[in-house]
Amino acid sequence: MKQLIIDYKNKLKNVEGLLSTCKNTGSINDNERFTRLTTKKFEYQAFITELERIDINQCTHGLHVGNRPDAQTLIDIMFQVAMTISDDKKLRRLNNADLAKWVSKQLKECGFETSPCGASWGVLK
Repeated sequence: MKQLIIDYKNKLKNVEGLLSTCKNTGSINDNERFTRLTTKKFEYQAFITELERIDINQCTHGLHVGNRPDAQTLIDIMFQVAMTISDDKKLRRLNNADLAKWVSKQLKECGFETSPCGASWGVLK
């Protein structure tokens, strides 16, 4: 979990670096790039905050969040973040069901096979 937090902090640092050097001339491409980078920045901040919260809960209480394995917690976070993404052109065109399928496919490629179940967009198979 700690390595995942470090990785996202590095990604956040890279995006912040791009934002600080990004020149917005007012063109459509510059506006879209600036918006996309800003969205990524907030997504990475949300990921880091949530992962740190989970890590703290596990350290202080010795419990998994809701007695779920780390992988399931990560899957829930991934689906929730994906549902909030609206800047990416491909994902913006998808409805929630198609977006859930897309996230599930991405997770499957990482070794986490999921399926929708009840109120959860995806649970481990």
